[in-house]
Amino acid sequence: MRSSFINASLIAASIFIGSCSSHSAVQSLPVLPPAKPDTATFQFLEYDVPTPNADPLSIVAGPDGALWFTEGFAPNVGRIDVNGNITEYPVGGVGELFIAVGPDKNLWFTEDNPNAVGRLTTTGTLTTFRIYHSKGLEDIVRGPDRRMWFESVAQDNGPTYIDAIGIRGHKTQYGPVGSSCYFPLGITVGTDGNLWAVGGRCLSKITPAGQITSMDLGPGIGLNIVTQGKDGNLWAGDNLSPPPESIDQITYGGVVTHHYLPNDTPNVYGVLQIGSKIYFTEVDGNKIGSIDESTFAFKEYPIPTPNAGPGTLTRGPDGNIWFTETRGDKIGVLILR
Repeated sequence: MRSSFINASLIAASIFIGSCSSHSAVQSLPVLPPAKPDTATFQFLEYDVPTPNADPLSIVAGPDGALWFTEGFAPNVGRIDVNGNITEYPVGGVGELFIAVGPDKNLWFTEDNPNAVGRLTTTGTLTTFRIYHSKGLEDIVRGPDRRMWFESVAQDNGPTYIDAIGIRGHKTQYGPVGSSCYFPLGITVGTDGNLWAVGGRCLSKITPAGQITSMDLGPGIGLNIVTQGKDGNLWAGDNLSPPPESIDQITYGGVVTHHYLPNDTPNVYGVLQIGSKIYFTEVDGNKIGSIDESTFAFKEYPIPTPNAGPGTLTRGPDGNIWFTETRGDKIGVLILR
């Protein structure tokens, strides 16, 4: 199963494997006013990925002062330095999905067909760990316990598990996630020392010991990538709410506040916390957006390449915001002046 945030219908998938506690405390704020971009305050740089139709998806700042990214429709992991020079490393598989830096300062990524977790050193040495019990893998993150944690779907429309893998390759599976509304799309580490995963209309807490508690946040919610905010809340894109779509502020107790965007269908995806702001991509809106966690001031930054399909974001070693352009086959840089 390949992640495809461009097809929003994936978020509506349901996996019927049990029940979860119901939390329906939802607050909806007025639609944010349209943002008029001041081009004097920012600029974009864009770099072509060498492999055609590579579909760059996930990007992370590496331990070597460069950026590393996956290619969703090509068997490569890419490296780009701050000057825009790109090197691609063949890693096998049909495509690579999500990537994160491990406690061993290597790049860890999920792989599609065969389902595997890859470990790549900054000099290009590859180790692959097959995940035989999974039909598809999703987001991966460094946990609070020196293991890499990732979401795993046992079979199409089947149960979802949360897996952990140590730096020497020892794998442990937890779950299944006890929710009738869960479709895995994002995982992060909270300030409480637990992992938090989102998917569909569900929020799941995973302790480092593997205990999973899921909350059903109610109908009309379709969460994807999630990040920990500076304000102590979780923030995620929400694409299943009736238009307009929203950026959601979610407490650990499952209280959701919708911050509605002025565009009807921007297809919100990647989220990134920098300072007091949450940055996010608008796949169909072809923009990078931001919202202040305190004032809720909203800004948008239009991407120069039409239909670029911005994916995920990371903060580069140069302080700029780097992101993937899945439809444009580029790596973009947003420079805020």
